[in-house]
Amino acid sequence: MKKLVIFALIMALAASGAYAKNSTFNWPILPQPADSSGTPDSYGYTWVDNDNGGSPVYNWVDITGTGVLVDGLADDNAVGPFDIGFVFPFYWYSVDEFFIGSNGYISFSSDANYSQDFPMIPNTSQPNDLVVPLACDIDFTAPYGTNECYMYTNNTDSLVVSWIGVCEWNNPYNPTATHTFQLILSAADSSITFQYGEQGGDFQNPDGASQIGIEDLVGRTGLRYLYNLDPPDRAPHDGLAIRIHAEPDPSFEFKDVGPNGAMNAGSQGIFQAVDSPLSFGGYIQNFGTIDVENVRAILRMKREYSVVLNDTVYIDNLNAGEVLWVDFDDTYTPDQEAVYSIEIKTSLTGDQFFFNNADTTEMRSYILPATLAYADTVFTYTSWEGGGGGFANEFVAPEAIEITAVRANMQNTGAFLATVILMGANEAGNPDEDNIYFEEDIAVTDPGWYVATLPVPAIIYGGEKFFAAALSGGDGIGFGVDSSWPLSHRGWENTAGYAPSRDRDLQDIGITVLCDLHVGIDDDNSRPINFSLNQNYPNPFNANTEINFSLDKTSTVDLSVYNMLGQKVATLVSGDLPADNHTVSWDASDVATGVYFYRLEVENNSETRKMILLK
Repeated sequence: MKKLVIFALIMALAASGAYAKNSTFNWPILPQPADSSGTPDSYGYTWVDNDNGGSPVYNWVDITGTGVLVDGLADDNAVGPFDIGFVFPFYWYSVDEFFIGSNGYISFSSDANYSQDFPMIPNTSQPNDLVVPLACDIDFTAPYGTNECYMYTNNTDSLVVSWIGVCEWNNPYNPTATHTFQLILSAADSSITFQYGEQGGDFQNPDGASQIGIEDLVGRTGLRYLYNLDPPDRAPHDGLAIRIHAEPDPSFEFKDVGPNGAMNAGSQGIFQAVDSPLSFGGYIQNFGTIDVENVRAILRMKREYSVVLNDTVYIDNLNAGEVLWVDFDDTYTPDQEAVYSIEIKTSLTGDQFFFNNADTTEMRSYILPATLAYADTVFTYTSWEGGGGGFANEFVAPEAIEITAVRANMQNTGAFLATVILMGANEAGNPDEDNIYFEEDIAVTDPGWYVATLPVPAIIYGGEKFFAAALSGGDGIGFGVDSSWPLSHRGWENTAGYAPSRDRDLQDIGITVLCDLHVGIDDDNSRPINFSLNQNYPNPFNANTEINFSLDKTSTVDLSVYNMLGQKVATLVSGDLPADNHTVSWDASDVATGVYFYRLEVENNSETRKMILLK
């Protein structure tokens, strides 16, 4: 789906890092086919197709009966990782897992969104490590086409991924604009084969709408067969077969070391309490082909534009392909609420690729109650062509907090309603639409901040990931984004499904949460709390669950259950109870599946917990 920029107040440039996950380094298997077309890339990959009379024979591999139907593909997203089933040599390294992108590609290391306008291969922006049989603006939620993707591995030497009758996004949709194609990885000869079935209609978005090729783990080296239907005689057609293979240049040598995540694997924004000491670390990776020595990892922390900390760690040896977590010696204790940048750089004599020599993490210090935010106050408004869609921010709770409201910066571009959502994360760390704490429709008029207040605070424990989102209806809502540095790299987009934002390395999303400290009996002994409330069991539950709590003296007690809208659905206890351990059962057979909150009030104190009913 296309994204529209409505108006801009500020512009900034940002470089993206490389976060490749790879295993051992190997040269691909020889010998190679005798025929060859095209110009090899700097490593030695070249392509040959059957339109040039080359050796690849079109032989479609039907895996619809033997393969696995891939779930979760939507409009502009990726799913995975999946096991290849064997070790596959790719460029100068080997890979064993991959992500599948809805827009006609796989990546061996990244679930970042590869979408229109597709950067020309090779490109340093994420995702890298690409195998692209046909990148175009595919929408698995389109009303036309088969819109299926299958994958199959024999767990020995062959992987097949097929996109079947996938429809291109367009407004309105063209029922003839569908494509069928597949990729085949063969460890037997280290080859990559693309095959093309029926290609229906013309490409709906010719500018930035088509690409075929491969690129390495940092986006330095790549082989391009087609870009934006150029050259036109290579446009995919029924019966086309392309084989990509490598005959490595014996003199090829790549010396490259860089950070692979500052403070965490994705250099993602963090929050730190004022007056709480912060330790520093990051991943350093040898992306090159040879072992290296005497690598410097350099830490620099800034508050706004002032440097507040410098530190350096020396790495004696780093083998080819090795990833090393490095701890720095210094710590820092913020003494005020501010925005900080934490940069980790590498220095290596003879480094051949400087684009990945630095990673930066945004850090914001806070005092509760606080607003957890990544975006500042200067915005560009952006929306989706055709309406619908929206954005989200992911957060990791820095400590146990109670979220009281969600704020989103929006403007009306034709629709009048937006839905603001607070939700949890699933096992993969992605937005979990089956675990929604709260949602509310908001009428959007003038540009600005809109606030949705939770009727019952949502309790999020320290280290727990959660998401705040805003989605539009009708013809579209303009959402505020901020391009000022530093960036959080935690933005998500929704175009019929959630995916990491294609622009998360360029901008932050204007969605924030208001929160306060969550205090329990073990958290603050200064308050006269005379009770404790435990998590219900089982949780999730089907129809019946038990809630345990204890009192250390006779007290007036109210234990009630609320839905996500803050409406009371059950009163379980109301009255005086003696000091003791108490167990209360709730029969929820007459209420709907969903997220509920139970709140225990004792004298002037209260405690709230979340439970999930699944039927």
